Amino acid sequence: MAFGVLTGAAAAQPALHCTLSVPDALAAGQPVPLTMTLQNPGTQTVFLLRWGTPFEARWLGASFRLDRNGALLPYRGPQAKRGDPDAAQYLVLPAGAQASATLDLALVFDLSAPGHYRLRGPWQVHDVFIATQGPPPRPRAQFSPQDLPCPTLGWTLSARPGP
Repeated sequence: MAFGVLTGAAAAQPALHCTLSVPDALAAGQPVPLTMTLQNPGTQTVFLLRWGTPFEARWLGASFRLDRNGALLPYRGPQAKRGDPDAAQYLVLPAGAQASATLDLALVFDLSAPGHYRLRGPWQVHDVFIATQGPPPRPRAQFSPQDLPCPTLGWTLSARPGP
């Protein structure tokens, strides 16, 4: 498990634990489900804008980097031009709680070749704040963007499905 501290200008800064995982047996050209788990070890509820994370339930941009055998892979998915979010676009993470979401990386990256893959951050989170700063949503002008330093994740895609 990796620990990441979200930092920002707010007096009370949320801290989150972050883990990333993919299944053990993966084959080139097949889905590559990425699971992100966030845990709030703090004493306040944290609001995190889901944009660009697996919690959005679809890829509409990616702030992390993915490479195959050391060569950076371009993001091939849709990009979203966004206005102000609504409250449903925030993940609500109460004190002591955790949440996980899974999304297929093969939907937006070319994962058709076998090799060694590495996903590294940081994940850019557009808006993160604690409950004492008010409820979501917040207009873009009030966003507190922060990096979520999830751990680097490596895996190997085989040339054919495993056993």
